[in-house]
Amino acid sequence: MSEKSSKETLISKLDFSDPLFLHPGDTSNMVIVNIKLKGTENYTVWANSMRLALEVKNKLGFIDGSCERSTTNETLAKHWDRCNSIVLTWILNSISEELYLGQVFSTVAAYVWDELKETYDKVDGSVIFNLHQKINSLTQNGSSVSDYYHKLNSMWKQYDAILQLPACTCKAANKFSEFNQHLKLMQFLMGLDDIYQPIRSNLLTQEPLPNVKTAFSIISREESHRGSNSSIKNQNVAFFTKNQSFDSQNVAFFTKNQSFDKQKKFVRGPNPNLKCSHCNKLGHTIDKCFELVGFPQNYKKTTSNQFHKSGTSNNVVVNKSNGSNASTSGSLPFTTDQISKLLNLINEKNGTESQSCNLGGKSCFSRNLFSSHSFFGCCSTYDLGTNNNWVVDSGANQHMVESDENLINELDVSEFNFKVGHPNGTSAKVTKIGNIRLNENVTLFDVFVVPGYKVNLLSVHKLAKDNKLLVAFDEHSCYIQDSQSKKIMVTGSQSDGLYFVGHESAPIKVCFNSISGVNLWHTRLGHPSDQVLNVLQQSLGITFPKESIPCDVCHKAKQSRIPFPLSEHKTKSVGELVHLDLWGPYKIASREGYKYFLTIVDDYSRAVWVYLLKNKDEVFCSFQSFFNLIQNQFEKTIKMCRTDNGTEFINNQMIGFLNSKGILHQTSCTYTPQQNGTVERKHRHPLNVARALLFQGGIPISFWSDCVLTAVYLINRTPSSVLSGKSPYELMFRFNPSLSHLRNFGCLCFSTILQNTNKFSSHAEKCVLIGYSNVKKGYKLWSLDQRKVIFSRDVKFYENIFPFKEDKIFTQQNFSFKKDVNNLNFFDMFEASSPKFPESENPDDEGEGSQGTTGQQPSIPNNTTGEADHTVEPIDETNPFEGADAQNQPRRSSRTVKLPKKLSEFIVEGKVKYGVEKVVNYSKLSSENFCFVSSINKTVEPKCFNEAVTNPNWVNAMNEEMEALNRNNTWTLVDLPIGRKAIGCKWVYKIKYKSTGEIERYKARLVAKGYSQREGIDFDETFSPVVKMVTVRCIISLAVENDWPLYQLDINNAFLYGNITEDVYMSLPEGYFSKSETKVCKLVKSLYGLKQAPRMWNEKLTSVLLEIGFVQSKSDYSLFTKNAGTVFIALLVYVDDIVITGNDESEIKNIKQLLSSNFMIKDLGLLKYFLGIEVLKSEKGICLSQRKYCLDLLTEFGLLGCKPVNIPIEQNYTVTSKCASDDQVLDNISGYQKLIGKLIYLSHTRPDISYSVHYLSQFMHCPTNPHLQLALRLLRYLKKSPGKGLLFRKGKNFDLQCFVDSDWGKCLTSRRSVTGYCVFLGDCLVSWKSKKQETVSRSTAEAEYRAMCSATCEIMWILNILKDLRNKNNLPVKLFCDNSSAISISANPVFHNRTKHFEIDLHFIREKIEAGIIKTVKIASNQQLGDIFTKGLNVSQHNFMCNKLNLFDIFAV
Repeated sequence: MSEKSSKETLISKLDFSDPLFLHPGDTSNMVIVNIKLKGTENYTVWANSMRLALEVKNKLGFIDGSCERSTTNETLAKHWDRCNSIVLTWILNSISEELYLGQVFSTVAAYVWDELKETYDKVDGSVIFNLHQKINSLTQNGSSVSDYYHKLNSMWKQYDAILQLPACTCKAANKFSEFNQHLKLMQFLMGLDDIYQPIRSNLLTQEPLPNVKTAFSIISREESHRGSNSSIKNQNVAFFTKNQSFDSQNVAFFTKNQSFDKQKKFVRGPNPNLKCSHCNKLGHTIDKCFELVGFPQNYKKTTSNQFHKSGTSNNVVVNKSNGSNASTSGSLPFTTDQISKLLNLINEKNGTESQSCNLGGKSCFSRNLFSSHSFFGCCSTYDLGTNNNWVVDSGANQHMVESDENLINELDVSEFNFKVGHPNGTSAKVTKIGNIRLNENVTLFDVFVVPGYKVNLLSVHKLAKDNKLLVAFDEHSCYIQDSQSKKIMVTGSQSDGLYFVGHESAPIKVCFNSISGVNLWHTRLGHPSDQVLNVLQQSLGITFPKESIPCDVCHKAKQSRIPFPLSEHKTKSVGELVHLDLWGPYKIASREGYKYFLTIVDDYSRAVWVYLLKNKDEVFCSFQSFFNLIQNQFEKTIKMCRTDNGTEFINNQMIGFLNSKGILHQTSCTYTPQQNGTVERKHRHPLNVARALLFQGGIPISFWSDCVLTAVYLINRTPSSVLSGKSPYELMFRFNPSLSHLRNFGCLCFSTILQNTNKFSSHAEKCVLIGYSNVKKGYKLWSLDQRKVIFSRDVKFYENIFPFKEDKIFTQQNFSFKKDVNNLNFFDMFEASSPKFPESENPDDEGEGSQGTTGQQPSIPNNTTGEADHTVEPIDETNPFEGADAQNQPRRSSRTVKLPKKLSEFIVEGKVKYGVEKVVNYSKLSSENFCFVSSINKTVEPKCFNEAVTNPNWVNAMNEEMEALNRNNTWTLVDLPIGRKAIGCKWVYKIKYKSTGEIERYKARLVAKGYSQREGIDFDETFSPVVKMVTVRCIISLAVENDWPLYQLDINNAFLYGNITEDVYMSLPEGYFSKSETKVCKLVKSLYGLKQAPRMWNEKLTSVLLEIGFVQSKSDYSLFTKNAGTVFIALLVYVDDIVITGNDESEIKNIKQLLSSNFMIKDLGLLKYFLGIEVLKSEKGICLSQRKYCLDLLTEFGLLGCKPVNIPIEQNYTVTSKCASDDQVLDNISGYQKLIGKLIYLSHTRPDISYSVHYLSQFMHCPTNPHLQLALRLLRYLKKSPGKGLLFRKGKNFDLQCFVDSDWGKCLTSRRSVTGYCVFLGDCLVSWKSKKQETVSRSTAEAEYRAMCSATCEIMWILNILKDLRNKNNLPVKLFCDNSSAISISANPVFHNRTKHFEIDLHFIREKIEAGIIKTVKIASNQQLGDIFTKGLNVSQHNFMCNKLNLFDIFAV
């Protein structure tokens, strides 16, 4: 008694502040937070809520580990267990039902907390992206300002909690905080409704800008002042219904000058000044909403329409439908985009006034959007009879035509009963809406088709709004002209007071790409912005037009998203801070072989240097060169560099160099490229300009390096707004650069050929300008005649002609160029005596004595001869034959080279881009395998009798078959009895190979078409055992492990050894009887193709094998074993093919002789080709490959030259049998079924395609085009490595182990999960499966548990096979699973609420675990090999799984 009281005393002494103290209200059924954990999407919110609640309860120590269990005091330890259990129940009460099952078996709260954190606290790019997208897409959308702000504020806090940015203590902390506040302010203001536009403008003009809380307070007061219905007062709503069904009897439209008198309402409606914020209905507030307080007794819900003030209209249209109320029901036959387009036409607004087509409605849903009687208005109804011209009508608010003959992008709206109202009260129905091309310059949008019209109306309003065109009229004509360029696009004529345009008018073609004045310099300077040209306006002597013409090249090359705000310019001198970033690799190497370029930006001058690189390893050497360049040329020292976290910058070599030079190295935070935004934007700038140059000149893509170099050359010489209108060149050299030498990139030019000894030869060669040289005083040109790079100063330019763009020359050729030595410095060294390029076409026409501000190239010795420098860019640093004449080069023959005729039948050079020679290589094979593979490649088996009869070998084979059939009395010739039907027959041809690859014999089989037999008449029982492929793989694994030989036997006329009891009649064999013969064959003995034939043959063979001492396996009836002391022989039977192996070759030889005495047997030697599978032995082991079968499959479907893909199915490909609305079932279903059947057979040696084949096989009876495309993609994957197969090799042990996994709810149609497992015997894969489960699983744990049960069944069967093979496997067998809950269920013998609905047969896995046969092992998800059988993986994961599955390509290139 004293001990009990002492315990109670000890517990009672616990202070309220002690974590072990329990309040009377702390019970296990408490729910301490209102939110339940569902997964990754709400873990952060849930975890913060739980922490706060547990901190209030003073139980936070039970999850963070600070409150530990006492090891000295048993009383406190038991009390700690009680508190831990209560905290654990609190956690379980706050998680979803799906997660409860996985944690109900846990005992420690801290472990559960850590596991949930490890599982769901995964913040990757997708989570941040989704939250960021929600923040930017959130709008007020009619809700209160308070609700909108609090939603946005909660997302901001959640976003900050996810990122967990460290607290900043530097001087820029305030600036960053201010920037963050401004960003939130902009996000808040952008989502407000348009009703707050005035106050939003006032807030944005305040100096300084208010913070977001102040802005919310101001707008909240404005909302209170305006009233709760302010958000909908100005909406263009003609009527408003709950169910979106329009009542045509209660629709009224008001004109611009018509007042709406409240005392004279057409229909009484609710008070428009009151709006409920809960149901968004008018006439009441939230405190009186029936949906919240309850509906009154006998209350009837109505769907009557309610009115608001309509927008004004240009035309008086007052229509009242005579029909009854009409509302659409069911789903509309339109897509969401089409419905949106219709709504835009109906509710289209122009400024603050609405269109005259006053039709509105609540557009929240995609159903019941339109009534059956809706009207549009126009005021011109002139009847002109049949006329194809357009009448220009200033009163019509829509284009209207009488026929849909020339309509494009049409949309059928006939069932919505849209009508066009006329001033006299009549109306006409609109059947279609679409676009019409008036001429090549003008396209009419949203044209109404009104069959009742006899005239086409051209709306002036629509032309002005949609096409930005002006329409002018005089006495005799009308003119339609562009509002910006003032060019006349269409002219019309007047007739009888109406103006017509159309077929009889004469449209004028206008060219907007003419180059003159501003446009010329715009293209010369690489398409800079208008601000840049404005700075250079005086120096270039150009004037700007009043309205600029858009440049399509600029839009194609430069248009992008709105940039992030730029940081303030802070550095004071060159080299104080430089930014570095690497671009590439580009998929197409440049003509010099470059794939990368390193961009270096000086923060002070914004000067750009670009280093072209072939590999990322060259970054360090390039940076060293740049460091020396800054130090020597500008006498500056680099103090700080800023990069991202790429390995090209973060490595020991780079860090050591920076430390030795005292250079600070700053790196951006993870997923924060904006911190290195200067160089990131500079990447875009040269690429934009380079693309513009590329498009402008039509330059081949292999010249992209020249485009980039030229772009940087121009950028450094153009003013920048960041530098207050100065150029980087000016800041670096303290004087303005000369631009007079610049010419259009890619334009045609002629370079003078000097020192020409032949007086009648050409004095110039045709070239293309591709840049400016920094090492020579001349232009960098591409010679079209010599096809090489030259440098010349004597050049004549034609800047309006672009040879590459016009002729598209050299675009398909493979250029072979030498290295460019001009890829480092893009600034000219100042030389006082350097000549200035004049305005004339020749750069040096004024002579070298003229004074200039700066030279365009480094100072080099003058060329005394004055000739152009025709120099190919050298491979190394030397520059050979400078100034050599093209006439002295050795002449090359232009004669066409042809191959000898004797080689015409051979492929001596592969011209196919993705030829099979690029994926299959025979050079690594052993001589034995090479001979075998070469032999089977040369032979082709005929498909029909007509093909075979032309080859004497096949004729002899058919004769031998007929002799054997006659010798065995297989049939007798009789007349066909009345009422019976003879089944057909056909010839099947196969080639049997020896182990050396030689052809053993040509085998022809007469096969009966047994598929036409009828049960009960032509056959009774048909079952015949066939060896399972798992058994074959187990036998091969055992043979590899014990170094046993594998032999193959073939039985001639196997099916002739069994008699049949039924009366079967067969037609006469083709080629051996006259076509006029009326008799048929009555079969006495079984024949290939008959349904009962395999059974008869198997019974005969089994009886013989049992007589010579073999035992038939009970697990696989096609497996026979023989044990005699130490001798062990195993024999596999697959119809007439036999595989035999064992530990005694003399006994194997005796068995062959015994079988030969009973059957006609062919000994094919060592196993090489079995059931279309090539068995190739190499140093690593035995490889099972279906290379020939795979190549034949690719050839059959015409994909032998296709481009391969890396994975068989896309990652996260959704399993569903639902087809899109426009997807029809394939016409040729049998072709799809044939392809899938062949792929199923191919998966016997290709487990990497099992999941894809499993998915495709679900649509065998209703395949659509997407399914066919996925199957063809699978063939493209097979093309990548057709020789890949299973490798069987010796391992460290020969134990059995299994990997099992499932994908929960994979099928969106049935919501059933997918089971995947693979079984290894030692290091050899012997069994695998990918299959959809039979029933629906309610949780991931249940799905995993069902998969484990399926894998256990397979393991038990394989153990029985190994027992028959006299192989004792070490128990227990390890079953690897990555789901802790499923493992716990399999180990827990107690049924509970989460498992009581499982089928009884699923729980036999518990018996196997208790019996010590199976042992479940937890494995990491990234090591789970079963993943490849349940889902599509990315390339790296797929390749990893294939390597682990021992997939080996012995034919790899």
